[in-house]
Amino acid sequence: MLEVKDGKNRMVLLLRNSTKKQAEKKINDLGKVEYDIPLQRDILTPWAERQGYVIIKEFVEGGISGFKVSAEKRDALVEIKAMANRGEFDVLGIYMSDRLGRIADETPLIVSYLNARGIKVLSYNDGEISSKTHDEKLMTYIRYWQAEGESIKTSKRIKDAHEMAVEQGKWRGGNPPYGYRTVSKGTLNGKGRPIFDVEIDPQAAEVVKTIFRLYKEHYAFKGIAKYLNDNNILTSAGGLWSWNQIQDILHNKLYIGIYELGKKNNEIRAVSPVMEHLVIISENDFNEVQELIKRNTKIPNSKRPTIRGSRILTGLLECECGKKFTSQTNRAVRKKADGTESLYERTIYRCSSYRTPKIGQCDKLPIKADDLDEAVIHDVKNFMLKTDFDKLLQSNDDSLKEKEALMCLQVKQLERDKIQLEKELKKLSEEVCKVIMGESQWSQTMLSNLISSKEKELSEISKKQGAIEDRLKDLSAYLAERKTLYADLDNWVERFNIQENAEKKTMLINVIDKITIYDDKATVKYKFKCDYLPGGSKYDKSNDIGFESVLEGGVLCPARVQSTYQPNRAILYL
Repeated sequence: MLEVKDGKNRMVLLLRNSTKKQAEKKINDLGKVEYDIPLQRDILTPWAERQGYVIIKEFVEGGISGFKVSAEKRDALVEIKAMANRGEFDVLGIYMSDRLGRIADETPLIVSYLNARGIKVLSYNDGEISSKTHDEKLMTYIRYWQAEGESIKTSKRIKDAHEMAVEQGKWRGGNPPYGYRTVSKGTLNGKGRPIFDVEIDPQAAEVVKTIFRLYKEHYAFKGIAKYLNDNNILTSAGGLWSWNQIQDILHNKLYIGIYELGKKNNEIRAVSPVMEHLVIISENDFNEVQELIKRNTKIPNSKRPTIRGSRILTGLLECECGKKFTSQTNRAVRKKADGTESLYERTIYRCSSYRTPKIGQCDKLPIKADDLDEAVIHDVKNFMLKTDFDKLLQSNDDSLKEKEALMCLQVKQLERDKIQLEKELKKLSEEVCKVIMGESQWSQTMLSNLISSKEKELSEISKKQGAIEDRLKDLSAYLAERKTLYADLDNWVERFNIQENAEKKTMLINVIDKITIYDDKATVKYKFKCDYLPGGSKYDKSNDIGFESVLEGGVLCPARVQSTYQPNRAILYL
């Protein structure tokens, strides 16, 4: 970092725009894509020099929304605040005040944070932005309240424009589905940028036709994905096809020239007329495929395979290839010998690589869920019965007491913030009388909104304080009841046996880190956390101690898991 000796003139620049289209795309030295903002730099650099500042560092946020992205998720602001804590610069330079952010309840706090550490915030367009005095805090809040309002209005205008464009049969922008490509026909918008249209990509369109043809020939979604992958036909992103990508294509009405805005969010806001120049699949073929899909899914699964499934081990299972094992329920209607129909149902666990099938890829066979559940639960019970938890509990007192002290400091800081907000609300309430008498510079609406926002902020702080105080009570009770806690662990198996499935799953998640599935065995890695507090509160996640048991006994295969294995061959990870 550049050392500056003559006075407080070290400046950090923050360049930001909201969309990547407004930024200049470039490749850095590591070969990664970055988005630069040269226009703001060209203005701010000579401006800083004229004012006697030396720029020591520059942060660029290309395509980062100051309205939708909070400060804690913006790497540039996190680093700027860290530098401020270390006293590494004196001034933050920005092009306009809203480059810092557009969130009324958050951005003024960033200004206050920097000012409290002796750092000025200077805007090329707006001058100094300060929260050092009470009046300046009020003005800064109003500034960013107005900026947030402009973002809301802009978002509404864009949404309305997109809907109107779709209803008029115009492409609204963005990446088109597979089978199409964007093209510029020389038309420019008001800012001199090209307006992109969409047209059929002949080569990809043939693949789309093949997908529809294969489904009509009774290929399943997975079978079509495997066919494309095995023939080295890649997706638009250059990757492998998955069955859900095939499903999305077969349901997309754009292939018959109709664009539905909002379909991905299950909230169709606008529908276009038929756009003949985008038709790839005939309406008859499309409708025939939809009928086939309905016929092939007489009894659809209520849930797609997910790590958050209803099965007791979902979320804990991992394949040796690195992908998750997920649950899947197969349902079908079968006719009995007497002619009656019955519902057949079987649940399995399988490696999620089946969604992107390809020759040479992980092809681990599925496992009957009931058998694996039984084997793992048996092993967990052995682990809980044989482990000496008393020794493990003793090692966690110090860390819990540190957490208790930290939460006490947080409560005190929140109390100070509450007092400050109450003072500001009192002063704003005094301003109400002046508004009524016509002696105030604020309008009634603006002052009312400001008071409402401050009251909301005060309410949020009170909630946070209350939550931390409740956690402190739980922690204090926990530290005072070690023997009771040990007794709860000591009868874990008895309590597990009488719980419902959902509660059993929660108990397993608390003791199992992960279960890895191999061709000939399954390993269960346990974790022990001293966080079994009343009310389900959790504290000590950092001091997990892992154990590993091995379920052995042959190849895990469909419909069965071998029941002969060596339980609790535990290894302590130090």
